[in-house]
Amino acid sequence: MRSLLRVDAAAVRANLERLRAAHGGDVWAVVKADGYGHGAADVGRAALQAGAIGLGVATLPEAHALRTALPGARIMILSPLAPGEEPAAAGFDVICSTPGAMERLAAVPDVRIHVKADTGMGRWGLTDDEALAAAAAAGAKLAGLCSHLATSEDRDTTFAEEQAARFRALADRFPPCSRHLANSGGALYLASARFDAARCGIALYGI
Repeated sequence: MRSLLRVDAAAVRANLERLRAAHGGDVWAVVKADGYGHGAADVGRAALQAGAIGLGVATLPEAHALRTALPGARIMILSPLAPGEEPAAAGFDVICSTPGAMERLAAVPDVRIHVKADTGMGRWGLTDDEALAAAAAAGAKLAGLCSHLATSEDRDTTFAEEQAARFRALADRFPPCSRHLANSGGALYLASARFDAARCGIALYGI
């Protein structure tokens, strides 16, 4: 027996609209891992139709595949690039989370750099001083400051609030650019995490 998955594009659009309304700012629709198995191009197209500012993917190959399917879409690469991939990232938004990555990205002319600070999740990210140095190195290519919430869906919001406070303190010292901290949980439940934009994945799919 073959399995069949039907994806309701209208539901995707409604979920994106709900996230935009809750967050009150721009929303990046995360379609990594082939749209969490739902089809990155189809989900991405529906999200863009509903007002998403752009699409988020995990890797450079995902970005190129999505660019082929949706040539006009703004696409952000969320995970670190492998050293040497930077020249092929021209034309994309790229999250920079290590000093070495910033040095390599500085040589790429057509790239929009989002500096990622570690506010407590401990996965990827720069210290405050490193983030400020990266912003200076990015210059006109600086497009954003971001971080990631570790516990945004927990009923106890203490740690998430601490992360949001750390992020706000750094954002206040940063050059002008888009600030984005909230993920799905942050956009829906945590007012202190709502900055200029949010990066929403799992809620886009109804979870």
